[in-house]
Amino acid sequence: MSNYYNENLKEFIEDTFSCDMSLEYHFFEQYLTCARTILDLGFGSGRDSLYFKNNGYEVYSCLLYTSDAADERS
Repeated sequence: MSNYYNENLKEFIEDTFSCDMSLEYHFFEQYLTCARTILDLGFGSGRDSLYFKNNGYEVYSCLLYTSDAADERS
């Protein structure tokens, strides 16, 4: 069970990277104040970090795990 995330990371990224998250982003953005900085902990595929970066936010992404699957997406 402890390796579940690492064993399924590549498939998860492939299955979710291009999902339409516009409703979730809109919901999230309505709670942001004038600050334009986001810390994305455990950023997975980087999909959300990329969205916010492309929309004018300063984004800091922090990887909280190590795995060969995560290294493959670099």
